[in-house]
Amino acid sequence: MHDFAISTGDTPTTSARGLGRRLTGSTLPTTPQHRPIALSGTDQRALACATAWALAQGQPIILQPAGVGRRTPPASALSAAPTTIGAPAGETDWRVALYSSGSTGSERAYAFTAHHLDQLATWYADVYTATEASVIVTHLPIAYNFAFIAGLCLAANLGARLHLAASPQAAFADADRLASEHDRCIILGNPVLLAAPPHRRLAENVLIDSGGAPLSTATIRHYREHIADVREGYGLTETGSLTHFDREAHERSLGTVGTAMPHVETSIAERDGHPRIALHTPVVGIPLAGSTPPPHPGGLVTSDIGRIDASGRLRLLGRADDHPINGAWPRDVLDHIGPLLGTRSAYIHHPTPGHVRIRLHGRTDPARIAALRTRAADRLDLPPRSITVQSTGRLLHSHKIPRPTPATEDVSHG
Repeated sequence: MHDFAISTGDTPTTSARGLGRRLTGSTLPTTPQHRPIALSGTDQRALACATAWALAQGQPIILQPAGVGRRTPPASALSAAPTTIGAPAGETDWRVALYSSGSTGSERAYAFTAHHLDQLATWYADVYTATEASVIVTHLPIAYNFAFIAGLCLAANLGARLHLAASPQAAFADADRLASEHDRCIILGNPVLLAAPPHRRLAENVLIDSGGAPLSTATIRHYREHIADVREGYGLTETGSLTHFDREAHERSLGTVGTAMPHVETSIAERDGHPRIALHTPVVGIPLAGSTPPPHPGGLVTSDIGRIDASGRLRLLGRADDHPINGAWPRDVLDHIGPLLGTRSAYIHHPTPGHVRIRLHGRTDPARIAALRTRAADRLDLPPRSITVQSTGRLLHSHKIPRPTPATEDVSHG
């Protein structure tokens, strides 16, 4: 991996590896240790530079987001503590361990080798058409898997620039300013950022990765027509957050997460009547000791359900605990209610064959909630009372990102 430039909204651009080196002897060890160190902290710039130094030195690290992992990291600017957490016996060639979001089960940690990270960064460079003259903009914490791999690792692989925005609103403003200085400007998205887009179109060289935010096809069309090119992709924590990406960005690929990365094979495995997505990929993380039994080498059956079209594009339909309702899955409902969502994300769950839960990011008014219930009920041929709509200010799909907890939530059961 190369050195790369790092910047924030209120600090000058600097060498990431150089700043990381200056942290040695104080926060970081002066020489690499065989024993892994757990990195955490509230100063994202310092954490990114410490991570870059560790990767360059071959120092194994565990990125611990606040509130995730066996121990809650201290609320300090930067902490680097030796840890006894390790990979299974005999697994020594790993560089970084990342935690799952915790949103779909117990938190798990997976370790990745230098080869894994290089492969992921190569894939991201290809799908983003990024070069050493590009800039990646994110407001997400560096310990968030998406920001670490698609942000820090990509910048280090190319020698590109990583820009850390102070907030979702600042991410758009900073990207708009930085786009003229770089050949490509990539924004790493999530539901909070995508819910509040700028009021004008961004530069043509701006690309937004949705980051797994559950966006309807209507929302994606709106973004592409009025704001910027937004794309969907797919990946799990244990696959380094990337196995598929929509490289086409046309009507035929709309509503899918695109085709598989090179050397990734995708199939559908029927499990209890559910079309579960099965993956065989060269990038499969090593479960840290005590996390979960190791998967079969290179392959796993996921908890997601989907469909693959004749061109190899993958459409996500829901989760393994969802039920089809009159032939429709959660993704079908999302696209049907999309015109009422604006730019907001919505997580939809079919817990039983006769009940639907819709969780919105961002509060909304009672009239809009009633309209959503009616539209979803019409699509599923259910009475409106079967549709529960939850309007909340919290994020939808990751427990690793700090978020405010509202005093109350708007819930309509019909």
